[in-house]
Amino acid sequence: MNLTFLTLLVMLICYQKGCAQKPRSSGCVPSDPYCKIDKHEYDPTKGLPDVLPLFDQKIDEEEEGEEEEDTRKDYANSDIDVKQIPPGGLMKMSYVTPILRLNASTLFPNVDVKALNKDLLDLTKGVYDRLEKQWGKRACFRKAHCSVNNKFFDWQRSGGWDNYYLKHKSVHVLEDMMFSAADRYTRAMGLGDLRTAVARGESLSEDGEAFTEESQVTALIWATVHKKGIMHHLHDHPFALISGVYYVNVPKGAGDIVLYDPRPQHSHLDSVLTPMPGEFLLFPSWLKHQVQGTVGSDPRISFAFNIDGKWEGTADVGASYELPLRQYEKQRFP
Repeated sequence: MNLTFLTLLVMLICYQKGCAQKPRSSGCVPSDPYCKIDKHEYDPTKGLPDVLPLFDQKIDEEEEGEEEEDTRKDYANSDIDVKQIPPGGLMKMSYVTPILRLNASTLFPNVDVKALNKDLLDLTKGVYDRLEKQWGKRACFRKAHCSVNNKFFDWQRSGGWDNYYLKHKSVHVLEDMMFSAADRYTRAMGLGDLRTAVARGESLSEDGEAFTEESQVTALIWATVHKKGIMHHLHDHPFALISGVYYVNVPKGAGDIVLYDPRPQHSHLDSVLTPMPGEFLLFPSWLKHQVQGTVGSDPRISFAFNIDGKWEGTADVGASYELPLRQYEKQRFP
């Protein structure tokens, strides 16, 4: 058999087994050179293994800072070409910040949200408690963030999400709910459905890839656990279109989420939100936010997600529209 025939045979086997299909969401970003999937298959009938493998991401902080700064400069300098301005002018609503809160029970009446949350809580608490016992005070990540929650994030990206979470039906239900919530968010902004919004962001980006009919809308999803003072510092998500959170368990003393007004002079208009179990919260990925510390040992559990895409897709919230061209009479203004 020649090489061509062998190649076709392998492709046929892969097609039949589905190995060539890309998952909609994953704990690992394929384009991340520091990310890999460690094979530690999980069997739901046998429970968790005694030791949970963990891949430490080794990132040069100085190099990472330079790349982030270059990215921000590119975003800052990208704007509409003056030659594209229509004769009557183009109105652009810059820095409008759409924040959407959704009640999962009303949005998905066919889903038993309480049962779903209990299942997600049990799944997450079990693996987190194991990691907490395994790592303890050694769970330091990039020096500035020392908590088991950060190791928990590493564990998910190194295979835990694909090999543990995706084994459970409740997680797939949650994924479907997240994509539906994101679709409602883009429609509410006037961007059309989620797929159209993702394609729009790619087309507006200088380095965006063509979003064809065969392209998939993908997302990065991960669970977070806050307790005993754990918090998330001020940050944003520069390589995503939409960010969101689904709240599973919000005990007394759980930290609020703070969404910062992008206009520094209006800092008193920051949104401080106290989430509720069964709630979706969605906002543009460029919006800076922070999670305040959680008091007590009862875990605050949520699932965060980023819809893959370009910031440009929500930079003006779809509120750019052409002004009609008309002749104005000469007027005197005081």
